[in-house]
Amino acid sequence: VIDEAHRNGLPITAHATYEECIRRVVSFGIDCVEHAGSMSDETIELLLQRQVPIVSTFAAYVMQADADNARRYGIPEWKIAERQRQIADPGRFAGVVKAAKAGVPIAFGPDSGSPAVPHSVVAPELQFMLKIGLVADNYGALHTATSVAAKLNRLESKLGTLEPGKWADLIVVEGNPLDDLAALTQVRMTFKGGRRMV
Repeated sequence: VIDEAHRNGLPITAHATYEECIRRVVSFGIDCVEHAGSMSDETIELLLQRQVPIVSTFAAYVMQADADNARRYGIPEWKIAERQRQIADPGRFAGVVKAAKAGVPIAFGPDSGSPAVPHSVVAPELQFMLKIGLVADNYGALHTATSVAAKLNRLESKLGTLEPGKWADLIVVEGNPLDDLAALTQVRMTFKGGRRMV
């Protein structure tokens, strides 16, 4: 599947959560790893050598651990309790954090469409990145959703930063997300290609 995608000039990513699977797909030539999880130093080194980024997907944990939110989506109580245990254990995410600290690029991706994770969910993903030490600060979190994500999607010449000649897709929020990432929930204006949307 990887070879066929590459033969057609297409990038390909893999849902890979555990050590053996991550190492295998990276060895086979995958372009990106979705989720990730436990990883040995050898696998992290392989990610670095092959320049394979990881897309974070923490929002499903966070949104499904929020009992009121999860119940609105019909998430069963046992799953809510499981998610609450998972987000309370930072060790569960130690492999991804270690990979990030070693220099593996981390791109924002909240696993939108998962139960209880609508496409509008942005801040909870970034806040959890910061909480577990995946990024150093709010700027680092925002970076994963802008320039890193643009590069991952091969759109860095058009998106990811505000520069002359780029598309000028941006939002205006109430507050400063460098001070509080929750400001991203207060969108006041949206611009697409520099034009304000209704």
